[in-house]
Amino acid sequence: MKLFFKSTIYCIIFTIGSSAIYAQSVASLRIDERLETISIACKLAGIEGFYQNQQNSYTKAINKHFKKYDTHPFVQYLVIHQKHLDTAYWEIQALAVHLSQPPLLKPLVSYSDSANAGNWDNRALLQSKVVLLLQQFHKDTDCKAFFKSQRSYFSQVEASCNKQTVAINKKWFTTFFKMQPTEKYYPILALGMKYGAYLRVNYGNNIRDTYTIIGCDSLTSDGLPVGINFNLLFNANLHEYIHCYANQLVDNNIEKLQFPAEILLAKPEVYEKMKNTFYGNWQFLLYESMVRACTIKYLMDNEKEEAVWKQELEKQEKAGFFWMQGLVDELHKYKLNQTKYKNINEYMPLIIKWFNIQIK
Repeated sequence: MKLFFKSTIYCIIFTIGSSAIYAQSVASLRIDERLETISIACKLAGIEGFYQNQQNSYTKAINKHFKKYDTHPFVQYLVIHQKHLDTAYWEIQALAVHLSQPPLLKPLVSYSDSANAGNWDNRALLQSKVVLLLQQFHKDTDCKAFFKSQRSYFSQVEASCNKQTVAINKKWFTTFFKMQPTEKYYPILALGMKYGAYLRVNYGNNIRDTYTIIGCDSLTSDGLPVGINFNLLFNANLHEYIHCYANQLVDNNIEKLQFPAEILLAKPEVYEKMKNTFYGNWQFLLYESMVRACTIKYLMDNEKEEAVWKQELEKQEKAGFFWMQGLVDELHKYKLNQTKYKNINEYMPLIIKWFNIQIK
């Protein structure tokens, strides 16, 4: 898990106010005050990977405002416990997204509710003591005033990054799925955090928030991020946003899909490809099959060059999803006959039938 987030965060593929983050257009990269607050505390604690050896306008502003708080109880907690934290700081990032926006920073879910944990939902630091210390840090250091002073800078960075990546065609999702998403997806730019992460906040009943956190190795002297691969960022955004719609298709038909998925996964040529990945269980295999097929269908409908979606199809087949062409064909049939169906879920019996044919 740790190595995955360090080396392949882009390959799986917010703004400051308390509610503004949720009003942004789909999959726009945003800076999140929760994550910035914790990153600054980690910098004060001397934890490797947070604003290391950076000389730029933003880091200088942090030093000027926060230097006198390096003995704050929350900082000292991080100093004492840093040896026990996840080496890629997944636990630190997870703490941020499991809290409401400042100034309250209240837990969105229960720390002790293990029923909804797992599946990239890490609650290791969502303990009352840690949360209270973080809340006190935000108040004592007057983070509100600091981030207000950085609002123009954040807007500049966000605009620069979003200008360089291709926007997702939200209208396609509305007309293709004809269903409301069961998840919300947020890509976050962590200005002072070296490592990225993929995280979820599970609320139960298949309702969740999903985050791709983009780490920053360095910033220019003006504070603009260096080294972001925007093509890969678009791919990650598209993949994860499709999950928000496609996962429910599996969940709504899970009992009928389990048997063919188990048989597919048990095939030696499939298992050999999947055994060392996160898709080595039948349910994840279904989620990924639907998402990757829908991704290819999106590319078919939105990219001018046919080679784009054909390359994606070839990549998925090489990854072990040998049935991808047929599944994409089924989605294409649905698109051609959409007027017959209220939404894509009404077409799922034909996709279930197709899955069962694959195991004969």
